[in-house]
Amino acid sequence: MGGKKMTSSVKEDFYDAVNGEWLKTAKIPDDHSSTGGFMDLVDGVDKQLMKDFAAMRNHEVEPDTPELAEFIKFYEMAADFQQRDADGVAPLLPYLAQIEKLQNWDDVNANLKELFYNGVDLPVDIGIEPDLKGDGADKRNVLWAGGVSLILPDKTYYDADNPNGPQLMKIFTEMMNQLLVKIGKSPEEAHVIVEQAKRFDASLAPYRKNSEELSDVAKLYNPMEFTQFADQVQSIDVKKLVQELLGTQPEQIIVTEPRFYENLNQVANDETFADFKSWAYVNMVRSLMGYLSEEFRQIGGMYGRALSGQKVSMPQEKSAFYLARRTFSQVVGEYYGHRYFGEAAKKDVHEMVVAMINVYEKRLANNDWLGEATKQKAITKLRSLKILVG
Repeated sequence: MGGKKMTSSVKEDFYDAVNGEWLKTAKIPDDHSSTGGFMDLVDGVDKQLMKDFAAMRNHEVEPDTPELAEFIKFYEMAADFQQRDADGVAPLLPYLAQIEKLQNWDDVNANLKELFYNGVDLPVDIGIEPDLKGDGADKRNVLWAGGVSLILPDKTYYDADNPNGPQLMKIFTEMMNQLLVKIGKSPEEAHVIVEQAKRFDASLAPYRKNSEELSDVAKLYNPMEFTQFADQVQSIDVKKLVQELLGTQPEQIIVTEPRFYENLNQVANDETFADFKSWAYVNMVRSLMGYLSEEFRQIGGMYGRALSGQKVSMPQEKSAFYLARRTFSQVVGEYYGHRYFGEAAKKDVHEMVVAMINVYEKRLANNDWLGEATKQKAITKLRSLKILVG
């Protein structure tokens, strides 16, 4: 809610009564996608942190941890747009050259570890996550496999009756063609690469879950024998990839989107390799635009601004802060917690949460429409909550 002054009867319209006066004059800043009380809070925190870190960058205050010192080094590099402009596209070219050398899936599998660590997108998405079904005595991390990302925000944008999909894809296409020409491709070469990438992307969409389906966490937990999963994927040597990354092969893998992998061989095969290669190329360019010169940052933000509704890019200094903070999110969060939250506030909030849990437990115990066994399970689950404050 944005306003403080009541402008109409609460009985008539509570929202208008609270926010009406504020709504008459409120404006969304050009470099924001929204405004209001929470955004004011975010802006205030950003302003304070940028002030603090400016003092560290100017050596007026020294970082008090090695991790914070590394963050300041990275922030300094991110904010040096003079150097970024001088470098132009040069830092990106080695990554693109690695992709351009690939001629077939054998080449991909011969260089899996290097491709993975360099951020080259593969038609499989594998990572380590906490086991959702692990509890107190069984805390462990497990190998997961999910569906790869799409260009459009969600699978539903690819539906024939969704007008937003073609509108957004048009902006994406224009942005990527401009970027590839800036990198050195001819307009004709850029057009071919972008169209191939879009075709591979579109072939993935039918087998991805939409956002509503992804919110059903229980259906994301599909254990599968690792060897069975790996043998199912023909384009990528999953056994080699996992062995090179982890030094071992687990007995099982949790597959969040089984249908995606059941149909992957129809999408990623010898006939579609050129499309995959262009898709990986386009995704690499897109993912690194924010690290390059101001020109690339501006062009590379076209699609994101269309999604968010921002009219202009963030100012350079703030974009550098966001880039550095995103890379060192845990370090910045720890700094903010210690500097502006503190042990006293942490203790106060912790006690508040404990009090709320105790009230909730009493309400569950006195509930008259749940069965006794269900109530006991709910209370057991409630008592197992881990309180993470600050």
